[in-house]
Amino acid sequence: MQCTYDIGSQRVSVRYLSEELYARLHPSLEHLAAAADASPALTIVAQVSQSPPLQLTNQEWTAACQRWARSDVPPDAPSANFTPGDGGRLDLIAPARRVALSSFRSVDLIPAWDMATPFRDLLHQWFRNHDAHLIHGAVVADGNSAIALAGTYRAGKSSTAFACLHYSNLECLGDDVFLARKIGSEWHAFSLYNACKLLPHDVDRFTRNLRPLDDSVRGDGKPTFYLYPAFADRLPRQRRLAAILLPRITGKPETSFSPAKPGETWRALVPSTLALTPASPEGIEWLTTLARHMPSWWLNIGTDREAIATRIAELILLAGQSVSAAHSGCCSQ
Repeated sequence: MQCTYDIGSQRVSVRYLSEELYARLHPSLEHLAAAADASPALTIVAQVSQSPPLQLTNQEWTAACQRWARSDVPPDAPSANFTPGDGGRLDLIAPARRVALSSFRSVDLIPAWDMATPFRDLLHQWFRNHDAHLIHGAVVADGNSAIALAGTYRAGKSSTAFACLHYSNLECLGDDVFLARKIGSEWHAFSLYNACKLLPHDVDRFTRNLRPLDDSVRGDGKPTFYLYPAFADRLPRQRRLAAILLPRITGKPETSFSPAKPGETWRALVPSTLALTPASPEGIEWLTTLARHMPSWWLNIGTDREAIATRIAELILLAGQSVSAAHSGCCSQ
């Protein structure tokens, strides 16, 4: 079964070699389904194999995996990454050929996080060559501009994104992982996955008729649900990124904002992102530039959930207008 997705303004084709793989991995990407009306920028072959899918010597595998984490090799050189364990996965990408392989050891042992964020490592590796980087964070938008919510575990990113969906007309481009890409002089946020995690105490409050993801295999204690198709009309693929918010729970009734320093933004954004993606000097520099140049505020989260969405909508509007004004000024010079 072959599916085409619109990811990062590119056509990405995935060839699922079993119906079971399709059933487990496609739902998180379903909102990005697109017509196969052009040659894909990247083709990913997804398969299940109880034995090595490619016959390479140990030295060849070692060299390929080393390239994945190194930055001193040509960007179009083939590279591989192996995730060990019963739910292990082998990723291999040949950028010059625009093809990649994702081979799972057993379809029944794919961990919940891999079903929620399929092909994450391959997509990151591919888009690093297109002035982009996967980011650990949530994104909400107002139809024109978006803000990213960056922070560590339990910072309140997911619950804030859900509050925006349920108490306003704001959009969501993801609650845990998104793609940031520099296009010309502007930063843009791109949706990757519609699977969203919640802490157990927020499940009854926010999930309604959302489809649950089966997290019985290697779940992380945060129940996961699919936003598609329940919120199909509020899951855009791309929005201009206008600001970064650093959420923190205050316990006070009101939600407020306070300026954040670039160093604070860096600490909220970069370490947790690098925990999800291979680190490289170029990647760290890219993320540092984003943290330094993107306007950022502390989001002091109050206990009034409905007010959170209203306050964020106000900030998105103001940040978007500021970015538009700055861009117009640059273009007129």
